[in-house]
Amino acid sequence: MIFLTGVSGYVGRRVARRLTASGLRVRGLVPAGEDLPADLPGVELVRGDILDPASLEPLGSGVTAVVHAAAAMLPNPPEKIRSVNVDGTHHVLAAARRWGATQFVYVSAVSAAYAKKNSYGQSKVDAEALVAASGIPFAVLRPTMVYGEGGGLARGEDLAVFLPHARGAPRLEPGRGPRLPAVRRDLRLPAEDAR
Repeated sequence: MIFLTGVSGYVGRRVARRLTASGLRVRGLVPAGEDLPADLPGVELVRGDILDPASLEPLGSGVTAVVHAAAAMLPNPPEKIRSVNVDGTHHVLAAARRWGATQFVYVSAVSAAYAKKNSYGQSKVDAEALVAASGIPFAVLRPTMVYGEGGGLARGEDLAVFLPHARGAPRLEPGRGPRLPAVRRDLRLPAEDAR
């Protein structure tokens, strides 16, 4: 069983579909107050909150791997970004250890690699450090902008929110630079090999 945080988000939904299409069992965490995704057949949807460790405890039966895709992004305030991305990761890691998970995949962001970091990038660096020190075999993914059919940063209103916080101009088409946006069909997760 793969435990997936962020299942109601753009990336999380696609990860869930990809994993279930590969024949894997997925338990997706949906926070209270968010609608349960109706478009994820085959995914066991459960309620909980990465900021509430007690809510995670009963959700780990049979979990062997965790994909942690939940995150707070800009334009959220720095305090919320740090709480969700760092404290939330700490809680998910602690739960994964108690559950006996043998693989942890952390969806970080390329902004963790930037020399000058905003609050989001720094929160991802700090969360990556927690993952690396957890003692659980792990993989860290650092996608750039993720966009595609039905959402991500493909919608104009998303770009309007993102661009004021961007350092430099994002490249929305293939180019020669070392960092290109990830299109959802290009993503492959190490957890797909955890059967």
